[in-house]
Amino acid sequence: MIDLRDIAENVVADCLPMDGTLDVDTLEDDIGEHVDSATDSACIYYHDCADIISHYETDPAADTDSADDMGQTFKPSEYQQAMVAYAYWIARSVIDANAREIVGEIREAVDELESELAALNVDVVGGYRISRDCPHGWAAHDRENGNGACLWVSRQLDGCNAVAVPVAGMWVSYTWEPALVAS
Repeated sequence: MIDLRDIAENVVADCLPMDGTLDVDTLEDDIGEHVDSATDSACIYYHDCADIISHYETDPAADTDSADDMGQTFKPSEYQQAMVAYAYWIARSVIDANAREIVGEIREAVDELESELAALNVDVVGGYRISRDCPHGWAAHDRENGNGACLWVSRQLDGCNAVAVPVAGMWVSYTWEPALVAS
């Protein structure tokens, strides 16, 4: 079965900037361009289209009204083309809604990151980063909060500290060099 939520996660991940800087508004703006391509890929085979209709036609995000209003008329012998067109609009609306929901989750992750940084009295210089993988890999972290945010706050990252928040298969993070305390 095709997982349209997974496709939406990939759409958002494909919109990530190459340099990893996070601008949530730009990310949200770029989604529309990638949704059509992802939907085309999801609706290649008739059996996939039948699965999409079967599993997602009743999804609250499925825009079945737009699919019905496409202005196309199909003969009975063109039932497969009609099925593909219907599945396309269902898939497109569900992928788009899920991708926008993921952007909302990223906004919440940024809020959580800001809250953690405020609790640590960190002045953010520059911006936040977003990546598909945790930017600090398998480096042991000091602790996690209740939502899974990882905190490296004992200078174990080559003298730096960091906070990274997992969200929808990605990581929003901030790394800083702590001020040296005079003794």
